Amino acid sequence: MDTLAIAAPESVSYLVHELRKWTGGKAPIHFHGHNDFGLGTASAIAAVNAGAEWIHGTIDGIGERAGNANLSQIALALGLLYGVESNLRLDKVRGASNRLRQIAGYELEPWKPLVGDNLLCGKPAR
Repeated sequence: MDTLAIAAPESVSYLVHELRKWTGGKAPIHFHGHNDFGLGTASAIAAVNAGAEWIHGTIDGIGERAGNANLSQIALALGLLYGVESNLRLDKVRGASNRLRQIAGYELEPWKPLVGDNLLCGKPAR
Protein backbone atom coordinates (compact mmCIF):
# COMPACT_ATOMS: atom_id res chain seq x y z
CA MET A 1 0.00 0.00 0.00
CA ASP A 2 1.32 3.42 -0.96
CA THR A 3 -1.33 5.65 0.59
CA LEU A 4 0.81 8.79 0.38
CA ALA A 5 2.07 8.02 -3.15
CA ILE A 6 5.68 8.50 -2.05
CA ALA A 7 7.04 5.34 -3.70
CA ALA A 8 8.19 6.02 -7.25
CA PRO A 9 7.34 3.32 -9.81
CA GLU A 10 10.87 1.91 -9.51
CA SER A 11 10.41 1.62 -5.74
CA VAL A 12 7.05 -0.07 -6.17
CA SER A 13 8.60 -2.56 -8.58
CA TYR A 14 11.42 -3.32 -6.15
CA LEU A 15 9.08 -3.72 -3.16
CA VAL A 16 6.66 -6.02 -4.99
CA HIS A 17 9.55 -8.09 -6.36
CA GLU A 18 11.04 -8.46 -2.87
CA LEU A 19 7.66 -9.35 -1.39
CA ARG A 20 7.24 -12.09 -4.01
CA LYS A 21 10.64 -13.47 -2.99
CA TRP A 22 9.79 -13.33 0.72
CA THR A 23 6.50 -15.16 0.21
CA GLY A 24 7.93 -17.63 -2.27
CA GLY A 25 5.30 -16.51 -4.76
CA LYS A 26 2.63 -18.36 -2.74
CA ALA A 27 0.60 -15.37 -1.58
CA PRO A 28 -1.40 -13.08 -3.86
CA ILE A 29 0.04 -9.58 -3.84
CA HIS A 30 -2.19 -6.53 -4.00
CA PHE A 31 -1.13 -2.96 -4.77
CA HIS A 32 -2.98 0.12 -3.57
CA GLY A 33 -1.63 3.39 -4.93
CA HIS A 34 -2.56 7.04 -4.94
CA ASN A 35 -1.84 9.74 -7.49
CA ASP A 36 -0.36 12.59 -5.45
CA PHE A 37 2.61 12.92 -7.82
CA GLY A 38 0.72 11.89 -10.97
CA LEU A 39 2.32 8.43 -10.91
CA GLY A 40 -0.63 6.28 -9.84
CA THR A 41 -0.96 4.52 -13.19
CA ALA A 42 2.79 4.09 -13.65
CA SER A 43 3.19 2.67 -10.15
CA ALA A 44 0.32 0.23 -10.65
CA ILE A 45 1.83 -0.98 -13.93
CA ALA A 46 5.21 -1.37 -12.22
CA ALA A 47 3.51 -3.43 -9.51
CA VAL A 48 1.90 -5.74 -12.07
CA ASN A 49 5.14 -6.14 -14.01
CA ALA A 50 6.88 -7.07 -10.74
CA GLY A 51 4.27 -9.71 -9.90
CA ALA A 52 1.30 -8.05 -8.19
CA GLU A 53 -1.91 -9.89 -9.01
CA TRP A 54 -4.49 -7.42 -7.73
CA ILE A 55 -4.57 -3.68 -8.32
CA HIS A 56 -6.75 -1.38 -6.26
CA GLY A 57 -8.03 1.70 -8.01
CA THR A 58 -11.12 3.70 -8.81
CA ILE A 59 -13.19 4.92 -11.74
CA ASP A 60 -11.61 8.13 -13.08
CA GLY A 61 -9.04 7.89 -10.28
CA ILE A 62 -11.48 9.61 -7.92
CA GLY A 63 -10.30 9.54 -4.32
CA GLU A 64 -8.82 11.50 -1.46
CA ARG A 65 -6.25 14.25 -2.08
CA ALA A 66 -5.05 13.82 -5.71
CA GLY A 67 -7.01 10.60 -6.12
CA ASN A 68 -6.26 6.92 -6.53
CA ALA A 69 -4.79 4.90 -9.34
CA ASN A 70 -7.18 5.05 -12.31
CA LEU A 71 -8.40 1.53 -13.14
CA SER A 72 -9.33 2.20 -16.76
CA GLN A 73 -5.97 3.81 -17.54
CA ILE A 74 -4.15 0.93 -15.88
CA ALA A 75 -6.15 -1.70 -17.78
CA LEU A 76 -5.74 0.13 -21.10
CA ALA A 77 -1.98 0.51 -20.72
CA LEU A 78 -1.48 -3.04 -19.46
CA GLY A 79 -3.50 -4.50 -22.32
CA LEU A 80 -2.23 -2.44 -25.23
CA LEU A 81 1.33 -1.63 -24.17
CA TYR A 82 2.30 -4.68 -22.12
CA GLY A 83 0.03 -7.47 -23.37
CA VAL A 84 -1.36 -8.07 -19.88
CA GLU A 85 -5.10 -8.66 -19.97
CA SER A 86 -7.48 -7.63 -17.20
CA ASN A 87 -11.11 -8.41 -16.59
CA LEU A 88 -12.07 -4.76 -16.93
CA ARG A 89 -14.58 -4.16 -19.72
CA LEU A 90 -13.03 -1.16 -21.48
CA ASP A 91 -16.17 -0.83 -23.62
CA LYS A 92 -18.13 -0.01 -20.43
CA VAL A 93 -15.67 2.48 -18.92
CA ARG A 94 -17.05 5.62 -20.58
CA GLY A 95 -20.57 4.84 -19.37
CA ALA A 96 -19.36 4.12 -15.84
CA SER A 97 -17.37 7.34 -15.85
CA ASN A 98 -20.38 9.35 -17.04
CA ARG A 99 -22.62 7.83 -14.38
CA LEU A 100 -20.11 8.43 -11.60
CA ARG A 101 -19.80 12.07 -12.64
CA GLN A 102 -23.59 12.43 -12.55
CA ILE A 103 -23.75 10.97 -9.04
CA ALA A 104 -20.70 12.74 -7.62
CA GLY A 105 -21.26 16.02 -9.46
CA TYR A 106 -17.82 16.65 -10.90
CA GLU A 107 -16.52 17.57 -14.33
CA LEU A 108 -13.84 15.71 -16.22
CA GLU A 109 -10.99 17.27 -18.15
CA PRO A 110 -11.58 16.76 -21.91
CA TRP A 111 -8.01 15.43 -22.29
CA LYS A 112 -8.48 12.63 -19.74
CA PRO A 113 -7.25 9.29 -21.18
CA LEU A 114 -9.92 6.86 -22.39
CA VAL A 115 -12.96 8.84 -21.21
CA GLY A 116 -12.22 12.47 -22.15
CA ASP A 117 -14.24 14.25 -24.83
CA ASN A 118 -11.11 15.01 -26.89
CA LEU A 119 -10.86 11.31 -27.71
CA LEU A 120 -14.21 11.35 -29.46
CA CYS A 121 -13.10 13.49 -32.39
CA GLY A 122 -15.24 16.43 -31.29
CA LYS A 123 -18.34 14.47 -30.29
CA PRO A 124 -19.26 15.12 -26.63
CA ALA A 125 -19.55 12.02 -24.44
CA ARG A 126 -22.49 13.37 -22.47
